[in-house]
This record gives sequence, C-alpha cells and structure tokens, in this order.
Amino acid sequence: MYRVFIFPTFKEKIKKLFSKQEIVEIENFIENQLKIKGEYIGKPLNSTHLREKKIKGKRIYYLIYKEIAVILLVNASNKKCETIKDS
Repeated sequence: MYRVFIFPTFKEKIKKLFSKQEIVEIENFIENQLKIKGEYIGKPLNSTHLREKKIKGKRIYYLIYKEIAVILLVNASNKKCETIKDS
C-alpha cells in the first residue's frame, strides 16, 4: 500500500478546475485505487516516476516512488499540457 501526499498547490488547482462531484471522484480514486494499486494506475509520462490520470477530460499529475511506497500529487490541468521541443 502506498502513502499519498498532496501538495497545497494541487488542492488549490482542483478547487479551481474541478466541480464538487469531480473532486469527490478524485478523492475516491486516491483512496480506492491509487493507494492500493499505485504504480499500475494512470498513464506513464516522460519520466519513470511521472504519471497522469484523466478524470472527465481533465488530468491530475502525480509522482510515484516505488522504492519508498510514496505517491505525491503535484498538479492538475483542464487540458493536456504540450511539450516544448528545442529546434
């Protein structure tokens, strides 16, 4: 089982971007899936630690540290972030 920590900025972001119903869905996701299945939930991004989970078209981003069984919820977005490529 993973321990989950939440950045204060994450809490502020979800209050702005998500409805109350979606926030309840996020809380249920954390308790019922993320804490238990951790590394197997969500889409892996560029880093081995960074993942995203879509909830009703919006996304939450989190870091997973398997070695110490910790998940850190770091950010939320209402659309997929674009990557910037060097030319």
